[in-house]
Parts: sequence; C-alpha cells; structure tokens
Amino acid sequence: MTGRTDFAAQTLKPFGLGVIQIDDGWQLGNTKDGPKKVFIHYNPQGPYPSGMKPTADRIRKAGMTAGLWLIPFAGSSDDPWFADKSAWFAKKSDGKPYDTRWGGTCFDLTRADTQTYLKDVIRTITHDWGYKYLKTDGLYTGSSVNLNYICDTFREDEIGQAVLSDPNITQIEMMRNSLKLVRETAGSDAFLLGYCTPQNMRSAGAAYGLVNAMRIGPDNGANWTSMMRGPEFGAWNYFLNRRVWYNDPDPLYVRASLPLEHAQVICSWVTLSGQMNSSSEHYAQLPPDRLNLLKRTMPSHTATARPVDLLENRIPRIWLVTDAEKPAHPRRDVIGLFNWDSDERIIDKSLAKIGLADEGDHIAFDFWSNALTPPFKGHLRQALRPQSCAVLAVRPVLTHPQLIATSRHITQGIVDVKEERWDAATRTLSGVSEVVAGDRYELRILISRELV
Repeated sequence: MTGRTDFAAQTLKPFGLGVIQIDDGWQLGNTKDGPKKVFIHYNPQGPYPSGMKPTADRIRKAGMTAGLWLIPFAGSSDDPWFADKSAWFAKKSDGKPYDTRWGGTCFDLTRADTQTYLKDVIRTITHDWGYKYLKTDGLYTGSSVNLNYICDTFREDEIGQAVLSDPNITQIEMMRNSLKLVRETAGSDAFLLGYCTPQNMRSAGAAYGLVNAMRIGPDNGANWTSMMRGPEFGAWNYFLNRRVWYNDPDPLYVRASLPLEHAQVICSWVTLSGQMNSSSEHYAQLPPDRLNLLKRTMPSHTATARPVDLLENRIPRIWLVTDAEKPAHPRRDVIGLFNWDSDERIIDKSLAKIGLADEGDHIAFDFWSNALTPPFKGHLRQALRPQSCAVLAVRPVLTHPQLIATSRHITQGIVDVKEERWDAATRTLSGVSEVVAGDRYELRILISRELV
C-alpha cells in the first residue's frame, strides 16, 4: 500500500488526484452471500495486516485523503459474530431476519442499540482511524427492502413489509434518519459517497441533502460494453450533478489491455460531463502514455456541461462544455463528439442547436488528433471511427491572434487558463496559465485568418 500511495502522490497528485480509497476486503466477518460485514474490526490476515489506522496515516502523510468502503446498514445473520445480536436485525412477517441478496441482513435502525452500533462503526472509521471519505454501499438495506439490481424503472421491492421495533417510523424514514446519523457522527468534514440508485431507486430521494456524491449507474468494467453504463446513466442523471450531489458513474480505465480509442472515449466523457473522476488501476504498472491519459482528466472542471442531444439518442453523442465569458478571459466552448457504435458515424449538427453562435467562421482544435480543423460556419460536421471520440475546443475566427487550445487538460484551457487578453493598442496577446511543474505545456494560438 505504501508503494502504491507514494507513486500516486508523486505522479498524479500534482495533477489533481486527492483521494486513495480502499475497497472491499479489509473488514472482518463470515458470510455465505456477499461481502463480509463486520466493519468495526479489520481482518489481521487481510490485505492491511498493520491495521486500518496506520494505513490511513500513510495516505494522509502522502498529502491525500484516506477513503474506505463499507456497508453501514447491514450485518449477516449467518455470521457467528452477530449470533448474540439477532435483536439488531429487521424481521420479515414470519419472524426471520430480513436477509437480502448480496447486501446481507438489514439492521432495524429504529432501535437505540442498533443506532449505537452504527455510530460506533462510523466513529471508529472516521475519528479513530482517520478515514474522511466513506463509500457507503448497499443503501437499500437502510430501508429494509429487496435488492433490485440493475434498476432503472420501478420494480416491486416489498416496501412496507419489514417488521421494525418502532412501527411508527416508515422504512424510508428509517433510512434517512440513519444517513443523518452517519453524517452527524462522521462530521461535516467527511465526504460521503452513496451506493447506489441502481441497486434500488428508493435510495435516491432518501439520500438527498445527506451525501456528497451518489453512484448513479451500475458497476462497470474495463471493456467497451460495460463502460457504456457510465455515459448512459450519467446522461440520464446529469441534471443532478453538482446540484443535488456529485454524480459518480464508476471508474474510468486506461490500462494497456484496453484499446487506446476506448480509453480516450471514457476519459473524455468523464472529463467533459464534469462527473466524479475516479480510476481503478495499478498506477505504477501503467505504460507512460496511459498514465498520461489520467493526467489530462484532472482536475474536474467547474464549467457548465450538458448533453446536447439528450432527447434524441439513448446515449447522447454530443456534450457541450461552456466556460462563460468573464473579465479575465473570453468565453470558451469545448464540444465532445462520441461514436458509441461499432461502425463509422458522421455527426452533423447546426451550431445553433449545439449552443453556439451560428454566424461567422469558427475554428477548432481536436485534442486527440492534435490538429486544427478547417474553418466551418453554421454546421459542425465530423466523421468518427467506430467507438471513438473527438474533443474540439471551438472559437469564432477573429481578426487578431487568439488562444484556441492548450495541452494541459482535455478541456483545453478551461481548467488551466486563468487570463487571456488582447490589447489592440499595443497589438499584444497576453495571459496567465496554471500549469504543473515539469509537465510539457503547449499553447495553440491562431495568428490570423490568412494563415488558416
């Protein structure tokens, strides 16, 4: 763990990586279905034999936030550790514990003793061990309902059938009260990631205002079909991002086994859509060119992003990112064009429908092909190879020199360029960029229309 953390701190932290999160496998327990669920203790024979506090200390010493995965609202009725704690569990109508697939046995969180245990778990992880980023999985267990995975429409889940100690508290109210307890115990400085709306759609409303982020799609993987889950669910839920919480579409992948264009697509989509940027890679084993892809995705931008053709395609093919004109710099627009299909696709869209002015000539720089486009007017037309993308920094063609794009980030100036000014009196283009020490940095400047 020390080596991986140090490598990440040296190579990716300068670009914006801020969290190292430990996933399933650290905890204690026994179970026949799903993960082990004793989260108040760690497994000394597991991957972190020195303990969870020393592990978090090493992450913090490297200048990053320590994160930990857990399922806070469930145990396992078949685990000997819970043998004398059967009263903690919600019951079914026949008196048996409310067991769910994968998630374990739902706690009856209307009980004071179960609430005390939940507080002890969260306090141990956040205050005693020092993990300030919590990936809280299996939220549906907090409302004692069945797992409906993958859920993108309403499906029956036995809501209202769990037997709780306090019948005056509804199951959704119990889940929300429990999340409040987690939030209060963890503290205002803790970052809570909820998992996840596709497990059970009831997890969404009960979590509003209580989590910093939410997984809005099912698990993905390092293959084309699986990776499409993020762009699909992320587009459907884009209106929640940075308004209700940060959307988490699951990790992006850049490993060498993945075709380069596929890695470019998922990196581009995550970066342009502005949703949570996480990665699941052994960083030190990545080839330099693949590690460089991750660097170009960090940090997340704070501009406005929207799927242009959301109502036209199941997975939108066009994303527009706009950084509004400000006193320090002109308006910047970046357009992501995506071909999700297995054959070539031509995208042809009027600039007006994309959200740009449709008068006069425009010019663009394509990030991945590292080339300037010919001027275009009224329409943007681009041919895309199968399962590929183009990321275009677009500017209207002016009669004086202007910065079109930079090499620092996929948004090509939105993250790094803080000032850009043209002084007509002195005929001087000036600006200020925020760059990473030792990182090659290019400015793509259009000198005059005649040179295009």
